[in-house]
Amino acid sequence: MINALRYTEELEKAGFTSEQAKVSVKTWMDLMNANFATREDLKDHQYVTSAQLKDMSHFIDKRCDQLEDKFDKRCDQIEDKFDKRCDQIEDKFDKRCDQIEDKFDKRCDQLEDKFDKRCDQLSKRFDDVDLRFERVEDKIERLDDKVERLESKVVNKLGALMIILFGLATTIMKV
Repeated sequence: MINALRYTEELEKAGFTSEQAKVSVKTWMDLMNANFATREDLKDHQYVTSAQLKDMSHFIDKRCDQLEDKFDKRCDQIEDKFDKRCDQIEDKFDKRCDQIEDKFDKRCDQLEDKFDKRCDQLSKRFDDVDLRFERVEDKIERLDDKVERLESKVVNKLGALMIILFGLATTIMKV
């Protein structure tokens, strides 16, 4: 603490009266006691501040835990909502794909039926063409037979004519 006696003596040596020195030191002492913190005050303040900091630290820890729990719950809600929405979209996608697949299958079946009918028509036309070719081949065979018979007749007649010509030539030559 402040040594008031020593300060009073120094003020008196400087020219203050004893009463002035005492009043001055007392005034300064009262002023310092009223406005300045003592070591004891600082220790008390340090203790209070330390306790308040511990309380604040516990409060902050507790609040952080609450916020973390709230954040986790909110994230879980959002994740659930996201999963539900994804499931809905996936169901909608599957349904749409099934519709498109059914439409595709129906169209393919129609095209396959159309192709089969067209192939049947072409097959029938080929059968008709084959039948016509068979008729033409039959006609050609009959013509071949007729030509052979005509060739035989022509050969026979030519042979007969040659014999007659040889006979005539021989007769003409003898005459």
